[in-house]
Amino acid sequence: MGKVLFESGKISRITINRPEKHNALDQETIKLITAYVGKASANKSCRCIVITGSGNDAFCAGADVKSIAGIKTRKEAENLFGLFYNMRKAITESPKAVIAMINGYCLGGGNELAAACDLRIASIDAVFGQPEVRLGIIPGGGATYALQNIIGIGKAKEMILTGKSISSGQAMRIGLVNGVCDAKDLEKNVSYICNEIASCGPNAVALAKSAINKATLSKYGFEKKAFADSILGREGKEGTGAFLEHRKAKFADNK
Repeated sequence: MGKVLFESGKISRITINRPEKHNALDQETIKLITAYVGKASANKSCRCIVITGSGNDAFCAGADVKSIAGIKTRKEAENLFGLFYNMRKAITESPKAVIAMINGYCLGGGNELAAACDLRIASIDAVFGQPEVRLGIIPGGGATYALQNIIGIGKAKEMILTGKSISSGQAMRIGLVNGVCDAKDLEKNVSYICNEIASCGPNAVALAKSAINKATLSKYGFEKKAFADSILGREGKEGTGAFLEHRKAKFADNK
């Protein structure tokens, strides 16, 4: 089976299928998600797209740190940023409503993937965070701009600058998710929302989404440069290396 599974239909479904890696995003996975969002978006009979992760412990635990640690040049770093940008663009520009069905860990690039979606429904045991600074890097999937649009600049800074994770209850309180439920009810609740959207005028849904999202994709220029700078810098190399070696990172003031 592939790294990403796709089911086409009135409610199309994209499932990140790397449970052994907590559904982490490597380059191939990002490209497949982007392609499948495009495929579902082009299907006239599709009314909603659901993105989720396989298994019960993770929606998506973030970018594959091994692939980040292997980046040696600015071009490679900017290419990775471009993949995340294209994935986000495919989701935000899709005429279909895109729902993140969050089952478990939703961290880093996974949280950014969810933030790109129109709605987010989470299981009660889901965990959210942007832990990049703890690896000596910064988010590269749009968090520095997208999160402040969802939860406000204060909470966005708190999540990004501390790197701390929050519970689904906290995520609900700050508006990061639209709903929280028991894991056993997750499918039912997401299906209900999808069917509610599907009962509305498809052109009206597409126009309303476009109006809400207008111009947001023009805000990532600085994030692109800073993302590359952080990956190629000493802290990024130390932080990602420490993660892969299962040790505490030794930053300048944390020896």
